[in-house]
Amino acid sequence: MVLGCEPEVSALQMSSFELPAHGLPLLSTDCDGAPSERIGMAPALIDRHYPTRARRPVPEAVVRDVRRAIASLPAPVARAFERHVCRVVIATGLGAAGTIDMLEDDPSRGVILLNLDFLQQSADAWMSAKEASFFEAEAGLAIVAHMAAESDRGALPEYLLTHELGHVLHSAFVEDPAVERLLDISWPRQDSLAGFYLRGYAQLRGESPLGAHLVEPFYRMLAASSLPSLTAAANRNEDFADSFATYGHAVLSGRPWAIEVYRGSERTAGLESCWDEARCYEKRAALEELLSRF
Repeated sequence: MVLGCEPEVSALQMSSFELPAHGLPLLSTDCDGAPSERIGMAPALIDRHYPTRARRPVPEAVVRDVRRAIASLPAPVARAFERHVCRVVIATGLGAAGTIDMLEDDPSRGVILLNLDFLQQSADAWMSAKEASFFEAEAGLAIVAHMAAESDRGALPEYLLTHELGHVLHSAFVEDPAVERLLDISWPRQDSLAGFYLRGYAQLRGESPLGAHLVEPFYRMLAASSLPSLTAAANRNEDFADSFATYGHAVLSGRPWAIEVYRGSERTAGLESCWDEARCYEKRAALEELLSRF
């Protein structure tokens, strides 16, 4: 995408850039302001911390969608966001839909980066492509996600924000009993597919995706497990973040969440939201205990 052709957003513009490996050198005082106004970095902050980085404009419509998504977060998620997220930066070239970094002077707060390359998709299109990115492409194979109506522009930014907020909270509360209890339910994985390395956006990261013959076995394994999604099966960190995101999406926001797998016209596998199913009862209890603090 040629970002220079997009309309500019003054004082909120942010480019793709590489964050420090350990701790973002922002101060907690840089995190003031209403949550929906914590988008991008003002030029003064860029000049202070990244004086050699080029700024690239972000489409105004994307900033509006992200701002509205922050403003409409469900109450406990919104309170967690206000306490623990310093800024949301819209960037490019991340190799994923989003990432985070924690502050140097306050490790309970972080910055969320969202990938502009994905934010302009519908929620269903983004999730379908992400699920497919774990596996090799094969003629006739289709993975179809159901997350929101086409007209629901807030669904995708809200989901991505909630997922990355989950990573922030996991970092901030890594030794919390509720967090440990949630993760101990599914980890270490004991299923027959535990030896396969799951990596979303594998080719984008220069890695090899799993063989297409593993699509149905993975979704069938998930449907019988306490893991809420394919992403959650990748590792403990992703389990916490995607548990947080899928619960916020399906339970707190009341949106659909489902995956269907097709070989031609035949539906060969599927996965529904687990949060009203017995398989996720214990995980839901641990997650709700953590959310009760907000």
